[in-house]
Amino acid sequence: MAAKFDNVGEAMDAWLQANGISDPRPMLDGLFHSYLFTNDPRGHRDYSEMREWCDDRLGREHWHRSFNKFWFTGESELVMFKLAWGGE
Repeated sequence: MAAKFDNVGEAMDAWLQANGISDPRPMLDGLFHSYLFTNDPRGHRDYSEMREWCDDRLGREHWHRSFNKFWFTGESELVMFKLAWGGE
């Protein structure tokens, strides 16, 4: 998938149309900033509060999560996430 996307949401929409539910992680790793969330000082095991925060602060189209890995459209979204959720 060599296309240029404006944001993570656009890439995921294109991926789902072309590939269905197959694993998008290799594509996302090659195109966007990512963060493996292993530090959980607040105990957010269900990620619901984090999901709400990302939608409100970053916009739904600028982030994607699969298990405990997050992808962000740009470095600024990644930094904001790490500052808010205790990243190193």
